[in-house]
Amino acid sequence: MAIPLDPFRDWLIANASITNNIHVSSTPHAGYGLFTSSVPIPLSDPPKPLAFIPSHLLVTASRVFQHARDHEQKLLQCLESLQSTDNETPMELTERLIVLLFLVYERHVRTKSHSASSWKSYIDILPTPASLENHPLFYTPELLSLLTNTRLHDAVSAKRTRLQREIEWLAPHVEAAGWALQLDLEIWTWTDAVFWSRVVSMESQFAEEKNVEHVRQQPSEDYHLIPFVDFANHSLTPNVRWHLRGDGSGIDLLPILPLTISADNPAVLPPNTELCLSYGAKPNQELLYLHGFCIPENPTPPALVIPALPFFNPANGFDRRKLAWLRHCGMSLTLTFDPDNPNAEEWAGGLAPESVVAMYIAVLTEEPEDGLEFRMEEDADGHPILLLMLSDVTVGPTDAVSAFAHEVRGLQHYDVVRLRVVAMLLDALDWHLARVTSVEEGEREGEDQFETRATRVLEGTDEARHDVVSRVVDDVRTYRKDEERVISETVSRLAGVRDELMESKVVKRYLRERQEEEEGGEGL
Repeated sequence: MAIPLDPFRDWLIANASITNNIHVSSTPHAGYGLFTSSVPIPLSDPPKPLAFIPSHLLVTASRVFQHARDHEQKLLQCLESLQSTDNETPMELTERLIVLLFLVYERHVRTKSHSASSWKSYIDILPTPASLENHPLFYTPELLSLLTNTRLHDAVSAKRTRLQREIEWLAPHVEAAGWALQLDLEIWTWTDAVFWSRVVSMESQFAEEKNVEHVRQQPSEDYHLIPFVDFANHSLTPNVRWHLRGDGSGIDLLPILPLTISADNPAVLPPNTELCLSYGAKPNQELLYLHGFCIPENPTPPALVIPALPFFNPANGFDRRKLAWLRHCGMSLTLTFDPDNPNAEEWAGGLAPESVVAMYIAVLTEEPEDGLEFRMEEDADGHPILLLMLSDVTVGPTDAVSAFAHEVRGLQHYDVVRLRVVAMLLDALDWHLARVTSVEEGEREGEDQFETRATRVLEGTDEARHDVVSRVVDDVRTYRKDEERVISETVSRLAGVRDELMESKVVKRYLRERQEEEEGGEGL
C-alpha cells in the first residue's frame, strides 16, 4: 500500500526542513528509500548539506514531554503517572518507552480526535504491520518455523515476553489517562519494531567526535527519530551520513566525499541515486532482528551469545549464592563470544572478560582445592553486601571482574580451572550446534532440513506475497548459515585449547592424583 508522501513533504517544508533535489521513493528491495532527483548534485569539500531537518521535528523523550505539556493532556497524564510509580516496580520510564507511548498515542488515540495532530503527516508514513512482514516479530507461523532451533528464534520469544511484561505495567496507566485504548501485544509489537528500525543513537556520533566543542554540546538524550532521514536504507558502502549541527539547531544529511575530490577532479551524485547510510558494523543476526534483512557475505562476523544460567543448578544452595554474587556485581547472565574483541580471552574461544568470570564462578567449588566462599557483611551505610572469598582473598562488587580474574589466574591449578571451563563450554556449544542442525519430527535424516521447510513455505505462498516471502527465506538462510558457522568455529577453537591443556603438567598431575584417590577408595 502506498504511503501519503505529498502531505509528508508539505509538512517538512512547512516546518523549515530543506530537502532540495532529494525525494522518497519506493525500492524493489527495501520498501522505500531516499533518492536524488533527476538532476545531478555537485559535491564540494567541505560537503554541503543535502538535507536539513530542524531540531523541533526530532522525536526525543524530552520533546515528547514538551509536546504533551503544550498540547496533549492525556499523553502527559499517562507519562507523569508512570514517572511517579513506586520505586519497587521492576520497570522505569525510559527514553524508549516515552517515545513508544508517543507513537501509540498519535497512531491509535490522537487520530480519533476531531482536530488533526501536528504530527499526523509523519505518523501516517510510518510502516504498517502489514508492511513489516519481513521483520521476525511479524513472521507468520510458517516463516517463524524457518528459525526453529536458532538463537534468533529464542530472542523473538524472549522479546515477546518482555513486551507483554511492559504492557502489563503500562496498560493501567493508559486506561487511567482516558486513552480509550486496549493496549495489546499487536499494537505494542508494531510500535517497538518501528522504533528500533528507525531510531538513531546520538552516542554513535559523539563516540568518534574529536572536536571538544561538539563533545561539550552532546545532547543528554541518545535516542532520536529523524523524519525524512529515517527513510535512508543501510549499505556497506554508504554515500551519506547524518550530522548534528554544533549549535543543536538540527540534523544535516551530508554526502560522503570520494577521496579524490578536488577542484581539478570534481564529483557529483548522479541522478536517481539511492542515498544510503551505514547503520554501523552490525552482524546479520542484529540486522535481521532489528531491521528485517541480512547482507550476504557480511564482513561483520556474528556474535555468539548463549545463556549462562544452564551452568548453575538453582536447587543447589551454593550455586544460588554464586548467582546472587554475579547479580550483586551487576554481571550479565549471558555469555558472549567475540574473538575480534582485543580484551577477549583467546583460550576461552574469544569469551568476553565478564563472561569468563561467570564461567570461573560456575566451575569453582567450595572444596579445599578451590576454596570458593561467600559471606554477608554490611557496608558503611548498614546495607547488606555479599562478598566472595577465594584463597582467603576477599572480592567485593567493585572491580569484581578484574579482581576476581586476577585471583583465579594465581591459583596453582589454574590450568585445571581453565580445562573445566573449556569442557563445560564445549558441552554447551555441542548442544547448540546439534540443535541448529537437528532433524525435526516428520523429517528424514540426511535431508537439508531448512531447504525442505523453505520449499514447503514457498509452495504454500500465494503470488501476491511470494516476493516478500522469498526474501525472508533468503535472509533466514543467510542467518542460519552464519549461526552454524560461528558455533562450529568456536567449537573448533575450544577443542584445540582442550587438547593443549590436556598436555599441561598441572593437568596431568591433577588427573593422576584424582585417579589414585579413586583407586584408593575402591581398595577400601
